[in-house]
Amino acid sequence: MTMTQDEGQRFLEPISSVLTGIVLDGIAEYNGEKYNPLVRLIHKARTVSDIYNSHIVHLAQIRLGEALGKQLTVHQKRGRVLFNVGVSVCMSFKKMDRNLRPHNSPTLQAHRFMRQIPLFDNIPTTTNLIIGYRPVDVAQTEFEVWAVCPNGHINSWHHQLFGGQRLDLFTPVEPTAPAPPKLEKPIRLRKPDAASAELEPKNSDANG
Repeated sequence: MTMTQDEGQRFLEPISSVLTGIVLDGIAEYNGEKYNPLVRLIHKARTVSDIYNSHIVHLAQIRLGEALGKQLTVHQKRGRVLFNVGVSVCMSFKKMDRNLRPHNSPTLQAHRFMRQIPLFDNIPTTTNLIIGYRPVDVAQTEFEVWAVCPNGHINSWHHQLFGGQRLDLFTPVEPTAPAPPKLEKPIRLRKPDAASAELEPKNSDANG
């Protein structure tokens, strides 16, 4: 049976700061010194989201392992990394839209996860939770972190872990165009007959 919101908040409370740190630090890693600012300028939104997720998932494996110990098992299932806590919760990290719905590819696995259908035969009673971030501004300098319990096309409940604060993640870099090369004054070529006429000496009128 899926957790109620009260049960979910009691589960999240001891690890709330850990989850928040995982998400925000994962985002900060992309905007730090690891990536050249000029390279970040050419990344499209989908690429940035994928890189965010890679850093977030990497930190989650380390920090949730430290916080939960043997309670945690990590599974990679068809490209998606899932974090099982005992037999009660299965967590996935995702970017969310304004309605707190995750950005998912329309796969059977995503469909089952969103409908609270267990993904593992040996763990039949888990509640699927999404730990996600949502940009607040277009420049993506402000983020919220949420825990969401999906139920098909709606959310059964959601709980905010972090939000409303500006993160000094990086200084935006304005693209600068290189200085145009200095061009020499073009040389104009005259028609052969005109050029020859200039080379011929002018005859003076001796009988003037």
